[in-house]
Amino acid sequence: MDIEMKKSLVAAGVVVALGIVWTGGAWYTGKKLETHLAEMVTQANDQLKTFLP
Repeated sequence: MDIEMKKSLVAAGVVVALGIVWTGGAWYTGKKLETHLAEMVTQANDQLKTFLP
């Protein structure tokens, strides 16, 4: 393999790795948001009921 081919493979590997990290981060964020979303909505509704009866 020549050096240009190796550089292309490294660049492709970096792009794939970044895609995997991006997808994993989005999945993790979605899971965390899903667990706390109902609680946050309930708290917001309680605060609105207090300030705007």
